Amino acid sequence: ITLITDNSEWRNTTAPAYCWYDNNISNKELFGAFYSWNAVNTEKLCPSGWHVPTLTELDELIEFLGGESVAGGKLKATGTIEGADGLWYQPNTDATNETGFSALPGGMRAADFYDFNYGGVWWLSTEYSPERAHAYYINIVSNIIIIIGVNAPLNSGSDVAIRTGTGAIEYLDSIQVSFWSDSNY
Repeated sequence: ITLITDNSEWRNTTAPAYCWYDNNISNKELFGAFYSWNAVNTEKLCPSGWHVPTLTELDELIEFLGGESVAGGKLKATGTIEGADGLWYQPNTDATNETGFSALPGGMRAADFYDFNYGGVWWLSTEYSPERAHAYYINIVSNIIIIIGVNAPLNSGSDVAIRTGTGAIEYLDSIQVSFWSDSNY
């Protein structure tokens, strides 16, 4: 999996790729890497016995946590930048981290980077259709968790269109990957 720092190259690659937020390796330890869908699709990102969760698994988790309107808060790390006790900007509404997942606001990358300290996005391993390299992601905003489909042609490493909760179209090539243990089954 190739490290790509150039924005134009990131937008146009079809190869499995990763980068650090703002191409700054100091973001590695706390926030981890951003991966393109092609990197997620290699099935080489997780340690043995772990996998990128499916949409079904995420749906089960959301239901277990009480629904989309509260699941985000139960997954998010607590505290705020303004309060000098966290990494989220205020208000970080209803963040309890009662799951221990400690979701951090690592932002996202299209060609450029954005939403650092405002939101976090994680790939799911579920494809949307055989014709398109679709994935799903979650965006944790306030205490709400939003599940949104993304899509790009199989031969594309360019922008992936996603529909936001407000109906606006954003463009995204990569998001953070979280792992689930296979021993949960």
